[in-house]
Parts: sequence; structure tokens; C-alpha cells
Amino acid sequence: MRAGDHMSSRTRIGAQRTAGSPNVGRMLLAVLVAATAIGVTACGSASSRNTSHTKTTASTNYGLAALSLMFPRNGQDIAAGAALEDFEIGVGTKRETQCLSAADLPGPPSRPLPQLQYGTAQLPNMPVIERADSLGLTTVVAAPSDPAAKLLPAERRAYAAQLRRCTVKAEMLFDVLRTPTAEGLFDEWANIVDETEVSHAVQVANAKASACSDKTSFPATSVENEVAAISAKLPRLVESGQEAKANAVQGAGVRVLVKCFGPSIALVSKLLTARRQQFFENNAQAIRAVQAGTDKAVAGLYRAGYSAQTASKPERS
Repeated sequence: MRAGDHMSSRTRIGAQRTAGSPNVGRMLLAVLVAATAIGVTACGSASSRNTSHTKTTASTNYGLAALSLMFPRNGQDIAAGAALEDFEIGVGTKRETQCLSAADLPGPPSRPLPQLQYGTAQLPNMPVIERADSLGLTTVVAAPSDPAAKLLPAERRAYAAQLRRCTVKAEMLFDVLRTPTAEGLFDEWANIVDETEVSHAVQVANAKASACSDKTSFPATSVENEVAAISAKLPRLVESGQEAKANAVQGAGVRVLVKCFGPSIALVSKLLTARRQQFFENNAQAIRAVQAGTDKAVAGLYRAGYSAQTASKPERS
């Protein structure tokens, strides 16, 4: 897997839902990650999962984390919701493992996910990016596993069918996030984010940023385009083992992102903060139901013996 493989002009996770996905988080709560994630570069060797962005205590407010992931104003919101996604994916994976094991089958497949502390290419987490001088684009992770690879064709078909059944059972743990109302709110907010990105004020800011970046080795016309421009320079360096040079190139690109597109990113966050306040007022009852329902679901799982510590951890790049 090469640098930028997770980059796309798509900005909505709804189009990324895939059959056999092992968890609801991949389907809903990833919030743009599968479409415009920052952070996966080269596959082949495993890296230890970075958990510095995640608090895994029983006191974590998962309901608020759900709102941060579903309705982000910026990359900081996305990073703030990482605890819920980690818990949700971990519990879902553990449930799937138990379900498959009961049928004497291996699995489920591992599917490494990007780190959320960097935000996304659409909504980058600038404080973390600037502090780290990195977008996380040179991280090396293990390739996704395929537990059914050595099974006979008929066994593989049986495995795929059972995996789908187990996935449905795992997804039921967070049904509150998959109701038509919740998904409608999610889609509505995604539209607001898209509208904000193409608003006149942001386009003016992007034009100034583009003129600034034209004087550098990373010319771009938008924030996502700038991230993609940085990513495009890294694959050969990463794949040839030139880690230091790759990190230096990435750092240079980050400084262009901060200097040139920082004002545009800040403006988007400011505009979305105002839109979000009105959005929450207009949908107060439904949003309270999502928050309370998430907290109730997590509390039930804790009573059933699950916790952030006992849930299996997803591999994150």
C-alpha cells in the first residue's frame, strides 16, 4: 500500500460502506476517514498502534465523542471522537471473533484504519500536525489479513457468508448510530461541510493560499489538494526505505500547508462552528437521542463485561 492510497476527492463516508465490513465505525463513525483520511502509506511491516490520542477510561463521555465524529467542525473534533471509534471497533471485532469461533472458523480479517489524531484531508487537525511537523503519511503498517486465504473455495464461500452474519450481529451493538434519523443527520452535516468548503469566503481564502503555495514545491488549489500534493511525493521514498528523506519532504509540505492554507482551514472551522450551533438547535431532540443512546449502548456493554481495556484493539496506522 502506497502513500496516499486512502486519499480521494470524495468527502462522504456513506459512499464507502462495504460488504463484510467488520464494524459500524468503518461504516458510519469513521467520518470521512475512509474517503479522505490522512495517514496510511506503506504496508508490509507491522507497527505498534499509536494510542496517544485516545483515552480508554470508563469515564470517557462516548455520547459527546459520537457527536464529535458525526458532526465535526475541524480535525480536533474528529480526533476527540477517537475513543468511541476505538471502543466500538474493538467490541465489534471481539464479538465477530466469538461468532466466527463458534462456527469453528478463523477471523475476522484485520483492516488497519488511519489514525484520527491528524483529522482528515478535508478537516485536518492543525495543532497536532503543526506540533508533529507531520501528516502521518510515512507510517508503515501491516497489510490487512485474510484468514480465509488458505481455505478451499467452498469453505471460503461459507466463511464469507458466516462473516456477514457475524457482522450484522456486531453492528446491532450500536444501532442508535445506524437509524434512519441518525444517518439522515450525518448526511445533512456532510452536506453542510461540503457547502462550506465551496462557499465564496472559503474560495477567496483558497485563492490566496494557492498563490502562496505556487511559490513552493507543493502548489495546490485547496486543502485536500495540498495534502494530496504532499502525499504524491512520498511513495517512492517510503518504498525505497528512505525514511529520513520522506519525513523531511513531508515536513516541508506541512510547513506549506500551515503557512499557506492555515487561514483557510481556520475559516472553515469558524464557519462550521456557527453552522453547527444552528444545526444542533434545529435538531436538538434527535441529537440528544443520539448522544444518550450512545452512552446507553456503551453502559450496557460495560455491564456485559466489555470495556475499553477488554475490547480487542483495532490496528491503527
